[in-house]
Amino acid sequence: MAQQYILDRYRVIEKAGAGGYGSVYHAFDTHLKRDVAIKCIELSEADVARARILATEERMRDELGELAPFVHDEDDPLAGAFEEDDFPEDPDFLDARDGLPAQRIGVIGAAAGQTIPQDPKPSAKEAGNIEDPFEHIPGLKEARMVAQLSDACIVTVHECVVEGTTAYIIMEYVEGKTLAQIMRESDEPLSLDAVAAVFSSVAQALSTAHECGILHLDIKPDNVLINAKGQVKVTDFGLATLADANGRATTGGGTIGYMPLEQMRLQPLDARTDQWALGALTYEMLTEENPFRTQSLNEAQSLIEDSELVLPSLCWDDLPAAADDIVFTAMDLEPESRFNSVAAFTKALMPYLGDPKAGSKELAQLVKGIPVAAPSAPEEPVVQEPAIPFIDRIGPRGLNILTHVLAALGAAATCSIGLLNIHLVEGSAFGLATDMMPAFGAIVAICAVLALIKPHIGALVSFVALGVALMANEAYILGVLFFLICAAWWYLIGREDDFSAMTPLLFPLFGSFGMGAVAPVAAGAMLSVGRATATAAFCAFLAIVFASFGSGDVMNWNALVGLTWSDASIQATALDVVTEPRTWCILLSWIVAAAAFSFLCLRGTRLVDIIGGVLAAGILLFGVLSGFGLDIFGSTWRPGLTDFAGAIVPGILGILLATANITDRVRWDKDDWTRYLEGPQTIDE
Repeated sequence: MAQQYILDRYRVIEKAGAGGYGSVYHAFDTHLKRDVAIKCIELSEADVARARILATEERMRDELGELAPFVHDEDDPLAGAFEEDDFPEDPDFLDARDGLPAQRIGVIGAAAGQTIPQDPKPSAKEAGNIEDPFEHIPGLKEARMVAQLSDACIVTVHECVVEGTTAYIIMEYVEGKTLAQIMRESDEPLSLDAVAAVFSSVAQALSTAHECGILHLDIKPDNVLINAKGQVKVTDFGLATLADANGRATTGGGTIGYMPLEQMRLQPLDARTDQWALGALTYEMLTEENPFRTQSLNEAQSLIEDSELVLPSLCWDDLPAAADDIVFTAMDLEPESRFNSVAAFTKALMPYLGDPKAGSKELAQLVKGIPVAAPSAPEEPVVQEPAIPFIDRIGPRGLNILTHVLAALGAAATCSIGLLNIHLVEGSAFGLATDMMPAFGAIVAICAVLALIKPHIGALVSFVALGVALMANEAYILGVLFFLICAAWWYLIGREDDFSAMTPLLFPLFGSFGMGAVAPVAAGAMLSVGRATATAAFCAFLAIVFASFGSGDVMNWNALVGLTWSDASIQATALDVVTEPRTWCILLSWIVAAAAFSFLCLRGTRLVDIIGGVLAAGILLFGVLSGFGLDIFGSTWRPGLTDFAGAIVPGILGILLATANITDRVRWDKDDWTRYLEGPQTIDE
C-alpha cells in the first residue's frame, strides 16, 4: 500500500482527529526527521480568489503609483468588485469579470505586463512569486505569528503553508491527551492540584501570546493538550479567526460555551475575551459542568445572561468562597468589569488552588491511564494523652517524701560509718557494732528518724557522729577541721531547705559503692549555682574524710574497706590522699561539674538541662583522665573500670534528672506547683 504524503515532505502516520477546523494528522517530517502534527483546513474557493485579487492589487499599487486611484480603494479595495456568487463552483480567476469594473481589470492586466495566472490553485511557491495572497486570509497571519512565540505552554508552530485551497499548519507533536479526553474518561473530578496545573499553564500561554498582540479566541478543553509528563500546552492560536472567516468553525469564530457575549455579537475583541474563556474553562474544571453549552447563539447568550451558576466553593471542602468572586469576575458580562489582564486573574486565583507540581504528576497518571485514587476522608485522629513525667505523677508531696527518705538513708549511712570506726575494744573489727550492738542500732535509728522528719537535723546529728569518730581515732586536726567546715556548711546552706540538707548525705549513701560523684551532680541538678558549688566542695571534703578511714582513694572508697580497722593513722592517710594529684583533679571536676550543671539548669529549657547533664558527665570523665595524666609524684595509679564507672554513671544520672524535668520542678515554690496543677501551660519551663 502506497504511503500518503502531505506537501511531498510529511509522511502520514495516522489520522489523529477531526473537528470544525479540519483534520489533524500525525506525520513524520522526512527532512528534519521528527514527528509533527499537521492540521489541514479547507478554505473556500471564493476566499482564496479574494485573497489573490487583494495580493495582486497591492503589487500593482506599488508599481503604478499614478494609477493607484483606479486600482485601490482605501476603505474597501474590493468594494463592488464581486460577490461570492460571481465565482463558479470550479472558478477560473480571470473569468470572474462580471462583477469587476472594466477599467480595474484592464489596469491590473496592463500594469502586470503579463498574463495573470489562469490556474485557480497555484502552488505555494508560485503564489510567493507575486504577493503572498494568503496573508489576506483572516487568521492565517495570526497562526503564522504563533511560530515566533517561545513558551513551554504553547504548542510550537513550525510552519504554515497554503496549497490550493488547503491551509496546512505544521505543529509540534504532543503525545498525550486533550483536557477534554481526560475529563471525559476520569470517573473522579480533577483535584485542586490538577486544576492549578492546567489553569496556571493556560494562563501563562495566553499571557505570552497577549504580550505579542495575539489572541486565541477559542480556549476550550479540546485545545488544551497534556503529555505523558503532565505538561500542559495550548494549541490552535489564531485558527478560530482563520476557520470562521471561511465558514468552517463554530459560530462566532470560537466554540459556544467558551465565548463571551462580545465574541458572539461580533463586537471588538481583546485579551479580556480570552480571559472570559479561561474563566469558563476553570469553572468547568471546578464544577464538572459548562452551563453555557447549547446549539445556537441566541440560546447561548440567554444562558450567559440569565443562568444561576453554582458556586465552585460549594463543590469543594477546601476551596475558599473568595475563589468564587475571582472566577465570576473573569466571566463578567462586561469586559470592563473583568481583570485588566490574564496575569491579574492568575495572581488573584492561584493562592486558592492547589499545588501545580503535584497536579502535573496527577495529570501524567491520567494521561497514562493510571487511575488517581480519590482522597479518602481523613480518619478522626486518635488523641492520646501525653505521658505524664514521673516527677509530675508523684507531685510536690511525693517529691518531698522522696527527699526525706533519701535524707534518712544518707544520715543512717553517715552515722553508721562513724560508729563503725569508734573502737571501744582494741582490735574490734566493727567498732560499736561489735562492742555495743544495741547502742549502735539505737543511734543509727535515731539519726534516720530525725532525717526523715527534719532532714537538716538528721544531717547535723549524723555528721557529728562522723566527727566524733575522727576525734576518737586521734585525728584531732582533721576532726576539728571537719567540725568547722561542717558547721559552716550547715549554717549557711544545709539548714535552709530539705534539698540542701539531703544532697551531701547522698555521698556516703552512693559513695559506699564507688559512686560518690552522685552527690555533686545532684547538687547541680537541684540547687542554685552558689549553693551547688559550695555543696559540691563540701562533698569533696567528705570524700577525703571517708578515704582516710581506710581506702585512701576518693573514687574507690567503699563500705567494706571502711569497716576494716587498721593501725594506720587516719590523719596520716588523709595527708597521703591530699598529696595525690589525681585527688584534686577528681574533686575539682566534681565542683566544676556541679557549677556548670546548675548554671545551665537555672534558666534553661529541658533541652538545655539535658545538655548540662551531658556537660557534667564530660567534666567528671575529664577529671578521671587528667588525674592519670598529672601523675607527677610517681603514683602507680591507673584508672580502672570502676574509676570510669564512678564518673560516667553519675553523669548519666544527671541526664536522666534533666530528662525527667526534676531539674526544673525542684526549683518551684508552692505557688509554682499550684499554677502547674491548675494549668501546666502557665509555667515557663
